[in-house]
Amino acid sequence: MRLLKHIFAAIVIASGLCASAGNITPTEGEVFVPTIDGIYYELYSNTHLGKVTGAKKSGDIVIPATVSYLNETYDITAIKENAFNGFKNIGTVTIQGNNLLEIGPSAFAASSITSIAMPNSVTTLGRKAFSSCEKLTSVQLSSGLTEIPEMAFHECTSLSSLAIPEGVTTLGNNALMKCNSLKSIQLPSTLTTMNQSAIMGCPMLTSIELPKSLRTIGVNTFSYCGFTYLNIPEGVTTIGQSVGDYCEKLVAVSVPSTAKVIDGMLFDASSVVRLYSRATKPVEASDETFYTPSLNSKTVLYVPKGTVSAYKDTAPWLFFNTIKEEVVGDADGNQTVDVSDVSAVINHVLGKGSALTAIPADVDKDGCIDVLDVNSVINIILNK
Repeated sequence: MRLLKHIFAAIVIASGLCASAGNITPTEGEVFVPTIDGIYYELYSNTHLGKVTGAKKSGDIVIPATVSYLNETYDITAIKENAFNGFKNIGTVTIQGNNLLEIGPSAFAASSITSIAMPNSVTTLGRKAFSSCEKLTSVQLSSGLTEIPEMAFHECTSLSSLAIPEGVTTLGNNALMKCNSLKSIQLPSTLTTMNQSAIMGCPMLTSIELPKSLRTIGVNTFSYCGFTYLNIPEGVTTIGQSVGDYCEKLVAVSVPSTAKVIDGMLFDASSVVRLYSRATKPVEASDETFYTPSLNSKTVLYVPKGTVSAYKDTAPWLFFNTIKEEVVGDADGNQTVDVSDVSAVINHVLGKGSALTAIPADVDKDGCIDVLDVNSVINIILNK
């Protein structure tokens, strides 16, 4: 009898170990780990949900909306953390249906993935999901996302364009850092925060249209980019240190009236020849905000009407040798508003304008140059 008790106890312990090895929980029930059509899965018997955990096949990957196993159907709702991390033999990833909710952290990091179109059911994208995917050239993001997380597309060196969908409010730290081939990025009207180094190190990116919803720009957000001008729209309250460092082609920058403080050096670019400050009261800034010595000698600081004296009395703004009143509507920079300014704004709308005149061409200061700005200049002329 005692022997039978020992045998029974051993069976119970072994059963517990098996359950632990299978990661079984009360909500998941039994966990199956089959390979179906070359894809590895975790399937949970209680919920009839499943996750992709990797693949043994090479080439293009197709992730189905559902799979069948032991006469049961499972909805595939996630690509698990590290599922394809380091896979060097995959190409296009196709996701079928609208069951997928999550692409986990580092799911495709350092893999050879070339393209992916996310269904709009995806609401969660993990950090580093596509980090260091050097062959990735095409990405369609889900409209269900609210954040592009930390290092999501860090060092995707072949990615040339990306449209961030409406609904996204935050670009995480280093989200698109060192995307060396990135030439175009479309930001949504819902974006409020660009965190530290969000698009740092994108030398092919020569311009960016920041939405008027934007409130916070983090440290080094635009450093080492190829911008020729940086028009920070009204509404932005926080501008991080070194936001435009080493943008060697940068010739014009604007600081909105809504900025509460500039935290340290704004940019270290000796190429800047025009700086526009829209605040009637000089924004609080440290002495090193405009660090480059040549900046103060050759850069013209444009300020609102009637505020020149205030700027000349306030550090570090007083360090600029030349401070002028900005003439609203003077898009061509000749200190008057006339028909030539209408032409200058129209050229920008058509994509033919000069970087030097891009900031004053945004007459309504909403961060973009459009027909409304043309109308604004015409109204200024008519109301003279």
